[in-house]
Amino acid sequence: MSTAAGRVICPRCGENNFSTQANCWKCQSPLGAGIPAPMPSAVMPRIPQPASGNVVAVPSPVGTAQRFVDPAVAFWSAIALAFLFPAVAVPVGIIFLMLDDRRKIEIGKITLIWGLVFSLLQTIFFVWVYSEAVHQLKALIPMAGQLSNGGQGAQMPNLNQKVEQLSIPGEQPATENVPFPEPPQAK
Repeated sequence: MSTAAGRVICPRCGENNFSTQANCWKCQSPLGAGIPAPMPSAVMPRIPQPASGNVVAVPSPVGTAQRFVDPAVAFWSAIALAFLFPAVAVPVGIIFLMLDDRRKIEIGKITLIWGLVFSLLQTIFFVWVYSEAVHQLKALIPMAGQLSNGGQGAQMPNLNQKVEQLSIPGEQPATENVPFPEPPQAK
């Protein structure tokens, strides 16, 4: 069991725990002093780092499986997350900045920066689309602009005015005007 800045590394699975915890959060093994580690150091050999620095083999403390971390995939995954879901990328980047692993902190920085950039671009895009939509609606509805001014200068049509009779080409015009009968008056 090793400690670093108020943290305790589990001797069984190697996970990072708070020093106030009695058991490991992952494997539930006790974190007290004097607990022998089930995997001696002879079982987990050191794996040399590759010269290229692109793929790092991380030994797994439990079993023989190894995890491979490709920094390019992590970098582009962080940018894809920020592009597709900028509102999610910002808190994820902040959470990754709080971790102890240097590689995860770098991914957190990338995710946070690109999340903020894409959030700003998304906001500008939606403001532009909204203003264009309002402009198009005002062009489609000519009275909308006049009515938004409180009706000043808006000419409402007079529905009581007399209109000319419609003449259809090729039809004989009516010789007599037959007025509509007046409605009966109440006495």
